[in-house]
Amino acid sequence: MRVLSLTTVKRLPNYYQIIKDLHGRGREYVSCDRLAKLLGIAPGLVRKDLAEVAAKVQKVGYHVPDTLRNIQEILGMHNSKQAVLVGVGSLGQALLNYRGFDDYGFKIVAAFDTDATKAGQFIGQTEVLPVSLMPGLIRRLYVKIAVLTVPADQAKTTAAELIKAGIEAIWNFTPESLEVPSDILVRNEDLGVGLALLSYELERRIMPK
Repeated sequence: MRVLSLTTVKRLPNYYQIIKDLHGRGREYVSCDRLAKLLGIAPGLVRKDLAEVAAKVQKVGYHVPDTLRNIQEILGMHNSKQAVLVGVGSLGQALLNYRGFDDYGFKIVAAFDTDATKAGQFIGQTEVLPVSLMPGLIRRLYVKIAVLTVPADQAKTTAAELIKAGIEAIWNFTPESLEVPSDILVRNEDLGVGLALLSYELERRIMPK
């Protein structure tokens, strides 16, 4: 597997969405300048990024099917990844109803909540189960990824239980900073931070110059 810079990896999903759309519309080639415009970045950065994913450029541009295939391979989209979700509140339910995960080979196989009245319900195609069943199911299905959408005061204890059950990667949607062993991967998605950054950029735009 090729080792890419982290900045390039962060941009790959954007490339994927655009190139997938072009592929769906039957486009065989796309120019560097066109990609740069669609992505809102400099053409030189496009050339650098796609050189890292071994996309071959010709006079007419990048070959769309090959470039799409390379990105899918690098992002592991052909390898199905099972996950569990813990915390079936509003955010958890929204994620369970999101169908876009399929494109990335990501499937939430079960959801868990401490509220016993939610047990047995289906959100989208995923059944909500009591948390007492969580460790056994994770071990039985060899699930390695957990999506954490519990209240903030439950985040650390829930993360510890997940790791004890065999989880190796946590997608953390809580504002809590998780304390985990060095071999556990954590991806934080603090919505408050994202909103603060958006607000900051907006303020900069409207400030008098």
